[in-house]
Amino acid sequence: MKKAIFIFLFFALSNAASAQSQADYEKVMVRFQKFYNAGQSDSIRAMFSDDWGTTTEKRARLWRGGDDLLKEYGKIESMKYLGAEAEDPDKKVRIFKVICTKSTHATGLSIDKMGKLQTFRFDTSSDDIDEMMKNAK
Repeated sequence: MKKAIFIFLFFALSNAASAQSQADYEKVMVRFQKFYNAGQSDSIRAMFSDDWGTTTEKRARLWRGGDDLLKEYGKIESMKYLGAEAEDPDKKVRIFKVICTKSTHATGLSIDKMGKLQTFRFDTSSDDIDEMMKNAK
């Protein structure tokens, strides 16, 4: 019995230690805001996990049109963490309400253990996300 409890606790603590916290996601979004507002596309590309590839050509595809987005949405003024996307089966995609000078929208992202972007959707929407945005204060 003690062995079963030990094994359960070991795996539970291992999973908890590998999970990313709200603070981890907020830290990534603050870095993104800094690079986005400054028009630093190369710095944004460097935020992506190496799972996306490490060659210059592959990295170039990760973040394009930063200047166009800046013109369309404006600079990011503030962000608010809303929580995990309910429709994501692993609950790894976290949603932020992002207030720009020209718009307000939801951004979705997931990060790896090193705080690198695995998934990033600058402007995202779903029924669940729309409800999260509506309920955000």
